[in-house]
Amino acid sequence: MVKSLERENIRKMQGLMFRCSASCCEDSQASMQQVHQCIERCHAPLAQAQALVTNELEKFQVRNIPN
Repeated sequence: MVKSLERENIRKMQGLMFRCSASCCEDSQASMQQVHQCIERCHAPLAQAQALVTNELEKFQVRNIPN
């Protein structure tokens, strides 16, 4: 299940993040801070998705630990 989620969703999000980040770097008019903020905005959806998956996996493991 995790491999399927990674393959079908996370990788697509990674591709979008990298393309978005690359476009931030191509803005020659932007300051270093603006480029950094742009890259952070590009990374946010992937980071949120990864945190959600990690959180759900932790909950699943806790529920399935034998007492």
